[in-house]
Amino acid sequence: MEQRIYIIGMPGSGKSTIGKSLAKKLSWTFIDLDQMITENENMNIEQIFEQKGEAYFRGIEHKILKQTKQLNNVVISCGGGTPAFENNMDWINKNGFSIYLNASVSLLKSRILQSKTVRPLFKKLEKEKIEKKITKLFAQREKYFCQAALHIPLPLKSVKSLATQASAHFSNIYFKP
Repeated sequence: MEQRIYIIGMPGSGKSTIGKSLAKKLSWTFIDLDQMITENENMNIEQIFEQKGEAYFRGIEHKILKQTKQLNNVVISCGGGTPAFENNMDWINKNGFSIYLNASVSLLKSRILQSKTVRPLFKKLEKEKIEKKITKLFAQREKYFCQAALHIPLPLKSVKSLATQASAHFSNIYFKP
């Protein structure tokens, strides 16, 4: 039985933060898909987008995602667009348990503006245009996010409460006697 959890959601939804907490609660390993990509390519996501383009990035992302099938007892934080390309959402659901972190546009905008992480899709946008970009991306990706096994509305009181909820749901599905 596959014991992989894939965390999906929009940029700024907290996939890495929540994924790390969930992995710790389960005593599993945490992996950030974007980090795997940067290690594979020897350049950061921003450089890949700038030098090779989004299409190239999505191809590498799909390849690296498929490599996670070799892993077990792992929580994987996917990039915000991962589910929307290359039939990745179908693949994720066939090869693990998916959790969608559903945040409002206003929460996402706030987090993206405060983030120290460079997000290629928002890099050169003025503050006013970030909300429009988030809304557009959400409209394009929502049908993929909605295919997740578990939907978690954000914000929550604490990451610990989310990890508890997700691990309980995951345990009920995968660890039945």
